[in-house]
Amino acid sequence: MRRHGLTLIEVVMLIVAAGALFFFLVIVPGDHEQLKRSSCSSNLRQLHTSMTLYAQDYEGVFPMVPLGKGQVVGEDNSTDNLKPAAREDAGQDFPANNNPSVSQNLWLLIRGDFAQPEIFTCPSSDMAGNKCNTRDIIGNKGGMGADYYVDFPWTMKGAVMSYSFVQPWSKFSKEHDSRDMWKEDVDPKFVLGADANNGSQPDYQKSKVPPLYSDMMKFVNSRNHTGDFQNVLYGDGHVTGEKSPYCGVGGDNIYTARSDNFTGTPDQTAGILSVRPQNPFGPKARKPPEWDTVLIPNKDADLKKWNRKP
Repeated sequence: MRRHGLTLIEVVMLIVAAGALFFFLVIVPGDHEQLKRSSCSSNLRQLHTSMTLYAQDYEGVFPMVPLGKGQVVGEDNSTDNLKPAAREDAGQDFPANNNPSVSQNLWLLIRGDFAQPEIFTCPSSDMAGNKCNTRDIIGNKGGMGADYYVDFPWTMKGAVMSYSFVQPWSKFSKEHDSRDMWKEDVDPKFVLGADANNGSQPDYQKSKVPPLYSDMMKFVNSRNHTGDFQNVLYGDGHVTGEKSPYCGVGGDNIYTARSDNFTGTPDQTAGILSVRPQNPFGPKARKPPEWDTVLIPNKDADLKKWNRKP
């Protein structure tokens, strides 16, 4: 016959169970932001995997649409219409008043079943939960409409993925263009993408010196994580949480372009708001050539104050 009361083992088990319950009811709900940050980092790693798989099928180049009207992929899902820009088939025109965006490049990952739309939105951003309609996009003549074949058909107007990436369209010479930064064999230390550069003033610089951390939180850092930091994707696929955007090669500000006439070290300038990176092969460029990271915002509203010519 068993005595009334609890054994020492049973008491310990109850304490452990109560602790676990407290953790799930109190600690975990209070740590939602940390979970979102981890999910955001995972999104960028998955994107790199998808980009690499795409590149392995298409001449080592990450997804890239042509630059210019009348050269967007045609209205079918054949592999011929998923090739990098130099081999792209001409087809459906851009929609009226459309501006080239890196989001059009990454949309090829969705069309080719290399990735799912959900991984293009940071769960801590103001775009979290915005859905992407990949079915039943009706055009004027029936069937799939042009928007589906050009860019993300979000339920919210415009392409609003919450990550920024390198643009590969700038021509530097007959031998080189910024497409050289948009390949699977890019320098492992080079920054390919990050939380969107939607800070209020990414080029903020007081007295011509890099801003203090408090200034970066207020003006320069991505707003996806309340200005505290940004997840940054490097060429070899690893992702780190950076408290400062001065994390490119040589301390380069990843959210701005260095001007062509700038000859100092990258960490000495906040850069300028231009989608065109510094020419790494120009007469005043550093030797050996050093790539300038420029991560482009994906919303037209964020690009209005930028020099938009690739």
